[in-house]
Amino acid sequence: MINDKNIGERSDNALNSILKIGELCLKSNIILAPMAGVTDSPFRQMVRFCGGVGLMCTEMISSRALVFNDQKTRKLLPTEAEYKAQTPISVQIFGNNPQVMHDSVEHIPYANVIDINMGCPAKKIIKNGDGGALMRDKTLIGEIVAAVAEGTRQHFGHHIPVTAKIRLGCTNDTINAPEIAEIIAKNGAAAITVHGRTVEQEYRGKADWNAIADVVKSVDIPIIANGDVATSEDIDTILDITNASGVMIGRAALGNPRVLAELEAEYKGLGALPKLSLDAKIELALKHLDVLVDIKGERIGIKEARKHMLWYLKGVAHAQKLKQNLVKANTKEQMRGLFNEFKAYIGNMDV
Repeated sequence: MINDKNIGERSDNALNSILKIGELCLKSNIILAPMAGVTDSPFRQMVRFCGGVGLMCTEMISSRALVFNDQKTRKLLPTEAEYKAQTPISVQIFGNNPQVMHDSVEHIPYANVIDINMGCPAKKIIKNGDGGALMRDKTLIGEIVAAVAEGTRQHFGHHIPVTAKIRLGCTNDTINAPEIAEIIAKNGAAAITVHGRTVEQEYRGKADWNAIADVVKSVDIPIIANGDVATSEDIDTILDITNASGVMIGRAALGNPRVLAELEAEYKGLGALPKLSLDAKIELALKHLDVLVDIKGERIGIKEARKHMLWYLKGVAHAQKLKQNLVKANTKEQMRGLFNEFKAYIGNMDV
């Protein structure tokens, strides 16, 4: 049951080692977290454009919607072109019915990993008994993992691993992640990501990295540490504290898809990437805008671009008026014009 070494064994320079999840060998230990409304195809394309990452994850995808062949849901899945790109991709599914979860895998045409969401704290997800609500039912968790593992073997063969993403427990009084991890591993998962908060905490307070270390000690499959990881110093600290096999980065990538490549460069001993000028940061945002509109059309693309543009501008001085105008823009050209006006006003500077 207990093995102090994970399959993805750490070296002194943790992110120079290869993380192995089942038969899948990743080029680095840095993983892009699944984030609803964020890690869609355009965002993943931006991450690849900026240098990539060890593994990317889709937004969480409803197993029920896949089984019912919902066309909007199917658009969340990776395309063949994305699957053939160099960066492996994990498709994250959620639900609470083992048979539906099993059957949903048949509707996923391309994936390098199938991940099960067992930690989402969103109230509408919890209300339906999905995501983090699953951590209340150890028997159901085992059944779901076994069902997805079997469905994956039947659809993809043994070379596609199944993983799960969990939290420390439902509440601070019901911390059960080590026990849950044992059940997940026993039923066929090849790795587990642990967010160092409870479901009840959502994203409040500070992630408990010491609690993640307890999960690492409980199983002999790789554990990916997640929660409050934003800098190279964070990565070094969380890996030292937890002895996890890798790290998952989420919110630090909002408005900065380049952060993943920056962190990897530092841990490969290549030094810090050059700091982006304001012009370069704006050009990155505009490229993201172009990709969103190309893939989703202007109406939907612009609607979704608004939040991303605000994230790109976080911390940029004198950008308040630009932000106010961007959320009112209805076309790509309007957004581009607003950025050009801002550049003319502010001039070029480091950000």
